Amino acid sequence: MATRISLNKGILFKNGAQLEMMGEIKAIAFDKTGTLTTGKLQVVDIIPRKGKSENEVLQLAAALESCSEHPIGKAITQTAITKNIQWQVATNVIAKTGEGITGIVDSQIITVGKENLIKSEVNNFSSYFLDESNRLQKQGKTVIFVAQSQEIIGLIPDFFHSPICLRSRTSGYRSNTRRTQVF
Repeated sequence: MATRISLNKGILFKNGAQLEMMGEIKAIAFDKTGTLTTGKLQVVDIIPRKGKSENEVLQLAAALESCSEHPIGKAITQTAITKNIQWQVATNVIAKTGEGITGIVDSQIITVGKENLIKSEVNNFSSYFLDESNRLQKQGKTVIFVAQSQEIIGLIPDFFHSPICLRSRTSGYRSNTRRTQVF
């Protein structure tokens, strides 16, 4: 009953155990801005290869990722939809757990994923994109490579969680410094 009520309020619990755990919570931690997030990722940036546009990179990535259930794939697809970018249907799509996704779009092999997948699937690995990926990863960013016909055409280097309109009243200063446990 309680899970149904919470769902009607826009709160989803996997099962009753998580709901019961909520009864033991003594504090909720907000980020430094006091904002809670929805947990939905959004694309922050796209770095295309010279001669390619951000939209071209996003279009090919969305063609594959529209077949994916992964949160990063959903973020890429949603960004393409928001920008009114249409893509062709991908065929022979293969998701490689923890690595990325490959498929065929317009008779060309497209690969979208982490560096290790790109290195194993792409023969022409650009040192520029490798250096850029290393730089971005040192900043703590998630880097997704996009390759077309054995050549890297761009990076999608960062994602952020969508904020919801809920802020703590104590945002910006500490009201209680006791030790808390985060689950």
